[in-house]
Amino acid sequence: MKFSFDELILELQKGPQVPPYSGPYTIPILVDDVKQLQGFNMTRGTFFTIDASGMGDDWVAILRGRGVPFLLLGETSSLHRPDLVREKFDSVTSIDRLFERIEEVEGLVVESEHIWLPNFLFDPHIGMYSTKEKPIPLERGAAWRVGFGLFQMSLTFRQEVIEADTYMERCRQLIKAGQIEIGYSQEETEAFRAWSAEQIEAARKNFLQQREDPSRGVLAYVDRTGRVVSQTQGRNEGDE
Repeated sequence: MKFSFDELILELQKGPQVPPYSGPYTIPILVDDVKQLQGFNMTRGTFFTIDASGMGDDWVAILRGRGVPFLLLGETSSLHRPDLVREKFDSVTSIDRLFERIEEVEGLVVESEHIWLPNFLFDPHIGMYSTKEKPIPLERGAAWRVGFGLFQMSLTFRQEVIEADTYMERCRQLIKAGQIEIGYSQEETEAFRAWSAEQIEAARKNFLQQREDPSRGVLAYVDRTGRVVSQTQGRNEGDE
């Protein structure tokens, strides 16, 4: 069954109303770069995903609310809330706890992906600014919540299913129709900035420890057999 553009957007805006929670379905993105070039005025936003390299026999999947038995293989999932109760990442602990729980499972790892959003979507003066707080500068590290339909469409642009001109025009159509959802998230901006600062500081300390005493293997990694591999050894084996 084919949908017109308007029908498709209305369908996407509904969100997948399935157990164990009913939404809202907004995805947090972190502003990474703002481009202001001739013919390309877009903001790159980063979001977090779960990447699986193998197939898990203990994963539960629900397909549009239907009991369809299948096993997931090499899937990628977008993270949008810390747990089934809270809707937003309101602290460093809420971020760390979720990431740790995911990476405790063999074969799962937290990665980052990106989308592109037209700069005009962040303009508070054209009617779609969905926060009650005062407008803020569009700056790196700020967290914004993107609605389900807009997020889906941004992925089709990143995957080169639609061209930039078409993508921009469709975003303008959504604004006129009052169907777009995007808003600044102050508490998540603070939480993710604090979390990023801790990650940078931890990496710096590990680097200094490795430089002072390479035998400690602070920056070494563990291979699939559980053997500790040094940086140099890992690079040499990877080149074979």
